[in-house]
Amino acid sequence: MRIAARRADGSGRDADALGTGAGRLFISAVILPIVLALVGAGWLVWQVGRVSQANVWARESAHVVDMANDVHKLLLAQHTGLRGFLITGDASFLDLYEQHQSYETLDALEQHVAGDARQAALVRALRTELVAWEDAAVRAIAAPAEARALPEMVRREASLDRTQALFADLMRIQEEKRT
Repeated sequence: MRIAARRADGSGRDADALGTGAGRLFISAVILPIVLALVGAGWLVWQVGRVSQANVWARESAHVVDMANDVHKLLLAQHTGLRGFLITGDASFLDLYEQHQSYETLDALEQHVAGDARQAALVRALRTELVAWEDAAVRAIAAPAEARALPEMVRREASLDRTQALFADLMRIQEEKRT
């Protein structure tokens, strides 16, 4: 049977061998490049998706950092206004204190980090400290002579230090997430 399958041109190659060679040529010249292109395209789509996710996360992280910095700046402005009032007795310093309330920004920050248990706990602790500092500030404004006493000043400064530590922890979490 093999003899009957030989090519008519006398080349001596089997028809099966020719078919297999053409099949290999077809696979290597047409099918393999298509498969490789599809695999490459799939990999590229996957990579674009990952870069897109990283970009979204980076924007979210930057937004959390911006909001936390805004709350921190507002607190420092309030503190500066209160301190200026207590040192000088000039009520115009209280304008700075009154114009820089941080609760709206803190509410937005708290909503933004609600999905992250560590950050949400830090923001709740921050709110507790800010409320305590605000209560002390209201008492200081009502009775400035007593608020100038060293123990009162130390208590307010300690509260401010605790809030700054909480802000630092929040920033540290964001930095951990970036790496």
